[in-house]
Amino acid sequence: MSFKNPKQDVIVYLEGDTCVKCFTKTPELTMTVGKNVGLTFPIEGPQVYLKKVKVKAADLGDEEWTDLRLTMNESFVPKNLNPPLNNDDRELGFNVYHLFVVAADQAGPVDGVTDAVALAPAPAATKGVVAKKAAAER
Repeated sequence: MSFKNPKQDVIVYLEGDTCVKCFTKTPELTMTVGKNVGLTFPIEGPQVYLKKVKVKAADLGDEEWTDLRLTMNESFVPKNLNPPLNNDDRELGFNVYHLFVVAADQAGPVDGVTDAVALAPAPAATKGVVAKKAAAER
């Protein structure tokens, strides 16, 4: 997703869940914002949870719009599980219920916020695939 860059610190609220039992290993979600900062966190259980991440203005970049990307370490197809979960043949990963970005000074005091950290650069092949996919979707 892209959002208008407020050029000040922001808090990203992400609420969602996934079918933890459908993965071959513990699912991990990576949230990447702006200049390759964010968080990678394991999803330990099936419950809906809320993650709050603070991103500094400098990490959002200088452009008018800033990108936010969610990626999973793997995915699953419900129809292909053994036994099948259902007849759904879509490739699934994480179910987003709510995603909201707000300027930190407008949010006021917020409990449970984690600061975004620098993330390792994505492998070159992944960057090309993501860029090609994004271009094809436009």
